[in-house]
Amino acid sequence: MNISMWIKSGKRTQAGLIVAPENFVLEKEAAPTGVDKDGDSDEVTILHAGKEFFTLDEAEALQEQGYFPEGWRLPTVTEAGAWLTEFADKNLVNPSGKIMAQLGLKFDGYIYPSMHIYNYCPTDREIVASLVDGKMIEGRFWLLNDNGDDACSLFVHRIARPKIQNYYRGCGHSIRLVHD
Repeated sequence: MNISMWIKSGKRTQAGLIVAPENFVLEKEAAPTGVDKDGDSDEVTILHAGKEFFTLDEAEALQEQGYFPEGWRLPTVTEAGAWLTEFADKNLVNPSGKIMAQLGLKFDGYIYPSMHIYNYCPTDREIVASLVDGKMIEGRFWLLNDNGDDACSLFVHRIARPKIQNYYRGCGHSIRLVHD
């Protein structure tokens, strides 16, 4: 990830934020405190280099403990709501297409309705996607909730309008960082 390139090629929104042109990928091993697999404070989860899908707890810990590049952070629900207004399209064939094109979002995540995760093997993503052609493939990107309550994500979908949706914080979603 070339951070200076993110500033130059990121999408500047009407609100002045810069949205990174690609998803965050962990470049080196990390062990953020407050993240463990069973709620046991003595046992720390190691996040390995190359990880690209995170639980919300992992994403929040990475942000709080400075693992994101300097000046970059998770977007809020309010900011993503403004993106929906700015970049959404009324296209009925691919209703999420415009926001995906404008922000460089991808269908990373789940195959509906079984919700099988297919994003843990990035090298096979295209192969797997072709095998599930015709299924409802989704992309989900973590957002910080302004009121701090529910876990929320920006949801893009091949045949549904993009939206902000509450979601289980233990699922693996992509991270798209923003810069003020």
